[in-house]
Amino acid sequence: MLSNKYGGTNFNLQQYGFPSCILNATFKEAIETVSLLGSFLEKGGDFDGRSYHYVKEENIVRQVAAAAEALTNWPNGFFRYMGRLLVSPENYSQPKFFANNLVYLYQASSVYRSRAPVVFEGFEAYFHLLADAPTTIKVPKLQPSPGRHKWLVSASDTRKWLRTNHRNIDRLINEGHLKAIVSRRGSKIHRLITHESINSYLDLKKRLIGAGAAAHMLSVSLHTLKTLVKAGFITPFHSPDLDGSHCWRFDQKVLEGFLHELEEHAAEFKLGPVQLIAAVKKYNKQGLSYVKLLSMIREGEVELLMYSRTERGFLKFGVDPEALNKLFSDEESPEQAKPGGVA
Repeated sequence: MLSNKYGGTNFNLQQYGFPSCILNATFKEAIETVSLLGSFLEKGGDFDGRSYHYVKEENIVRQVAAAAEALTNWPNGFFRYMGRLLVSPENYSQPKFFANNLVYLYQASSVYRSRAPVVFEGFEAYFHLLADAPTTIKVPKLQPSPGRHKWLVSASDTRKWLRTNHRNIDRLINEGHLKAIVSRRGSKIHRLITHESINSYLDLKKRLIGAGAAAHMLSVSLHTLKTLVKAGFITPFHSPDLDGSHCWRFDQKVLEGFLHELEEHAAEFKLGPVQLIAAVKKYNKQGLSYVKLLSMIREGEVELLMYSRTERGFLKFGVDPEALNKLFSDEESPEQAKPGGVA
């Protein structure tokens, strides 16, 4: 398939049962889909095909083979591929729970739907299959321990529900994600967690996205995303500096709120505003960056304008080009600053 798209060959692909979506995709889209499916079988894989292991020939061959298996005999091959991402955690013999990689894969396929639509279609086909098929696995509902309040859960039951350890429960309580009622009986300390806070935390986990997805959502680079975090415009949920986590995670709802707030303050402009990305690119040598531009907007030095409501992230917004020109036109270039320079 890749040879036909890139090398101009004409191999017969009907026997493999590839989905029409991947057959009609461009070479770039096909490569991204193969990278996505292959890298997610490795620990730490992401949408761009990177994964945290040494890049060796056998690894690449294994990833491409896994992607080929997922795309053949569509959608049955994709169902088998998903089965490889299912794990049975220790101490839980049944039921089986989705691995984190599978959750991240679904989030990536949803966020990057335009870049790898075949993966999102595979999930849709799988969900339709589950909806039409009889339920064979029942996830047991957690019931409060005897003698406990119906709105409260013991710390031990909470650990089982969240499938985590004692240390992480302590961290979630200290960070305010779980609300606990603490009582002391003799030398023992008992903690009861509210059902409401547990449900809120589970909803929050579903909204967490990686740095790549967050940058795509804002239409900025990873470097710009991290400078916005450092400047305090955006706060991640997990990061190395925040809580020592080895990976960045952002609350999608927080990012949506940040963009919505900008959109509410953006004024309509009859003349053509210049996009933020174009303004930063034009005056970057004079020191203009996204952080500085947003700071200028926040301080009222520049007015935020609506560029297009159909664009994504920062691409929606613009500024008055004349206002920027007035601010930066007085800054002379090194050649103009020299004696005898051109006026």
